[in-house]
Amino acid sequence: LDIKVSNEEMERRKERQKITAKKLEGVLSRYAKNVRSANTGAILD
Repeated sequence: LDIKVSNEEMERRKERQKITAKKLEGVLSRYAKNVRSANTGAILD
């Protein structure tokens, strides 16, 4: 992609950006904690 934003502006945006991990709840939380690897079928115990 080509964008018309200067390198200085991109650096400024990166400095202001805050990346936080989202807290998983419910089924997604259980899946993330208990799922097996893909090579074993990603089975949820």
